[in-house]
Amino acid sequence: MRRKRQIALFGLICVIAIIIFGIITISTYKYVKNHTDDKICNNIYVDDINISGKTKKEAKKIVNEHLEEVKAANVTVLVGEQEVVLPLSALGIQYKELDKTLEDAVNYGTKGNIYSRYFQLKKLEKEKKTFPILFTLDEGAGKEQIQSMVYPLSNFAKNATLIVEGDTIKVEKEVDGTKVDVDKTFQKMIQKLNNAWDHNDFRMKAKIVEDVPSVKEEDLKDIKDSLGSFSTDVGYGDNRVNNIRVGVQRTLGFLLPPGEEYSFLEKAMPFTEESGYLPAGTYEGGEVVDSLGGGICQVSTTLYNALLYAELEMVERYPHSMTVPYVKPSRDAAIAEDALDLVFKNNYDYPIYVYGEITPENQLSIVVYGKETRDPGRRVEYESEVVSTEDYQTTYVEDYQSPIGSTMASGNASTGIEARLWKIVYENEVEVSRDVANNSHYQRSDRVVKVGTASENPNASSLVRSAISSQDSTAIANAISQAASMETGTGE
Repeated sequence: MRRKRQIALFGLICVIAIIIFGIITISTYKYVKNHTDDKICNNIYVDDINISGKTKKEAKKIVNEHLEEVKAANVTVLVGEQEVVLPLSALGIQYKELDKTLEDAVNYGTKGNIYSRYFQLKKLEKEKKTFPILFTLDEGAGKEQIQSMVYPLSNFAKNATLIVEGDTIKVEKEVDGTKVDVDKTFQKMIQKLNNAWDHNDFRMKAKIVEDVPSVKEEDLKDIKDSLGSFSTDVGYGDNRVNNIRVGVQRTLGFLLPPGEEYSFLEKAMPFTEESGYLPAGTYEGGEVVDSLGGGICQVSTTLYNALLYAELEMVERYPHSMTVPYVKPSRDAAIAEDALDLVFKNNYDYPIYVYGEITPENQLSIVVYGKETRDPGRRVEYESEVVSTEDYQTTYVEDYQSPIGSTMASGNASTGIEARLWKIVYENEVEVSRDVANNSHYQRSDRVVKVGTASENPNASSLVRSAISSQDSTAIANAISQAASMETGTGE
């Protein structure tokens, strides 16, 4: 009997528990269902932005509008005692995983089982729920800004260099330095943005690392000998001389370790006013035209000849389209952006140093210094041979707009040449070898003469026009003379 009463009591308790649980569940369900699941619950913030009662789309619009305000802030980056101001907009500031953050905000109190939602909603009645939003920077734009604006403020190391004073060579010792670490500075900026940043302007120090000289005094101790040299006359023309000076500054005065290659074009470019270049004469389509950097080929040509005497390995070299006045055929080295380059390799076991200057005597002088390992009795010379020529021609064309008999020549008349450069080796003044260093082709460039035929006398115009079609200079000259008589009324 007692056993039955216990079972009955246990059953009653279970029924009461189920009833209570049902009441609680129903109450909880009604409370939760009073909150719509397509809008963000009350008292929810993204960072310090209140997005309560908004849909995800509405919240995203509000947050992005705030981002536009944030973009107006600047970061001042300090490098030692120097500083530079960078706009966050230029660094490509943006939110990191915004959609996921907003999704979490929307789901808080609206997704999950009714009990977890109930407790979340109850908690929102007492205190706000903040979803932190993270910022990031565009890696490409951010690092480019640091590289171009901050990195140049580095206290870079100074390589050991050679100082040439006449026939004396001195070594200037290297100096250690420091430089901006672009990657770490970029990461530090992102950390600053996400470390209690108040969305206003802020300051930070750049990440600095040691900068070690790549060329040390020890590396230059064996560079004492002139391996090869060459000079050309700088000539005339203010812009052209300027470009030669700029070319010397940009491309010469460098150390080249054993086995490494050097590209002249890479160092000379870009051919812009910002680089210091001015318009000057250069070859184009058989004519001399002004272009930025005109004259730079004299630097590459002079260097080419110095390299020949130093017997360095030529990787790339091209002749001009027409011969140049400052060296004999086959001794030139043309440069053209994205097309022609002078590239050579240091085939010695020791570094070389290439030095260049414009002397007081207006000579462009280039010397290749290194450690002389060739036999003392060895000497090299170079001989230019013209293999064949093709004379330029004069072409006469009608200029119907100019007065009859007037002439105007255009084009840079130049003879076509096939040339060859011989390398001649002497040992104790006895020729021991003669080899072809290069073969060069220079195209023929014809002269074009425009002859005016404009006249009120159609017979005079027809006379000169007929002579032009013959391409005979004597016939054209006679026709012009006759036309002049017809113009003045002294002829038919």
